[in-house]
Amino acid sequence: MKPILRIVAGLATAIFGIASAQTIGSWDYEINNDFYAGTVNDSSNTFGQQCSTSDRKCRYFVGLPTSCKDGAPYPALVNSDSGAFPAKLVCVGRVGKYNLYRYVFEDFGDIDSAARNSKRIGIAVPMESSEVMVLRFPLDGAIAAITMMRNAADRANGK
Repeated sequence: MKPILRIVAGLATAIFGIASAQTIGSWDYEINNDFYAGTVNDSSNTFGQQCSTSDRKCRYFVGLPTSCKDGAPYPALVNSDSGAFPAKLVCVGRVGKYNLYRYVFEDFGDIDSAARNSKRIGIAVPMESSEVMVLRFPLDGAIAAITMMRNAADRANGK
């Protein structure tokens, strides 16, 4: 899609609430019943933010092929251009038709700061087999995609 058409489509989506997916940099955002902004890495893992109109909350998540028990906590280490910090992921189950399980970050503030202030982010998750799964995601387009998605979610929630 030509850049000017992408901008027009993005503005129409933001202004009129048209349900569609748009791409900014390496991030996509979608505005529909649940609001999503995220990216997919070379291994088909996902990282992003989703806002729900049912509970009016936004959460950062990773989508992994590794199964998990709903509600179970999992430790992680996040590394970005803006620093490293420990994080706790909580399993929220399998993602619909995709063969991925969603893990949400318990602390929104730290991961939001890293996503907004870095060019890339790495997430290390220990596995049961004493191995570590390392995930890397680009953040070019993250701020714009998250902002577009959050603005639409706020409008849908009457903010």
